[in-house]
Amino acid sequence: MKKLCSFALVVTFAAAVPALASTSTLCASGATDGFANSGTSTIGVPVAPASPLYNASCTAGALTIATTDDDNALAKWHTSAPGYPAGLTLGQLEGLNAPVTTNGTGGSEPYYDIAFYATNNSLGAGTSGDLITLLENETTTVSAGNLGMSANSTLFDVYDYTQSNLTGTNVYLLGGQSDTNTLSYLTSNYTSLSTDAIYALDIGIGSATCSGAPCTGSPVSMTVNYLDVTVPEGGS
Repeated sequence: MKKLCSFALVVTFAAAVPALASTSTLCASGATDGFANSGTSTIGVPVAPASPLYNASCTAGALTIATTDDDNALAKWHTSAPGYPAGLTLGQLEGLNAPVTTNGTGGSEPYYDIAFYATNNSLGAGTSGDLITLLENETTTVSAGNLGMSANSTLFDVYDYTQSNLTGTNVYLLGGQSDTNTLSYLTSNYTSLSTDAIYALDIGIGSATCSGAPCTGSPVSMTVNYLDVTVPEGGS
């Protein structure tokens, strides 16, 4: 008689595993500065190991930018900055984080400014080829000394830098300055944005469009030593 063997069926339930992410660190020594009208910058500001700004890979010093709260200044990382993720697109950017210190009064909280060139007219007629900036629009931007950004939760305005310069007025796209959206929403709902290359990752201080309280022309400044950029593992 043929012996029948019974085998226990083992079923393994695999838990859902989040997609892996990788983080690149951009040091302040690889950044440049920019000013709407006026301001100053100091590169190579000493950072002690005990400072929350300290990063063992960014020992060349921090960058301090200063302006007034009715003007604005930027710390800028372009694609040529050491450590910048090669070929980084809007759709690949998952998050940003930078420990910062600030001084100043109203309008002094720093914010992210993500710049890219539009490759078609999905943001509106005539926007193809324009330099577009995503301006962070949050009431509070810094938590426990960190300026963080999540593609899924941080809100941005869509600002046409090219047309604003040409017309001399602030040109906000989509529904205007009050129409804020997350980066994930924008890259999912507007053709080609997900594959548009990021031109620069900036951190701004002050507001060139703010006049009257709380912006009174008072001095504001920000010091940053590094910016962490998070993308999917192997995504950039």
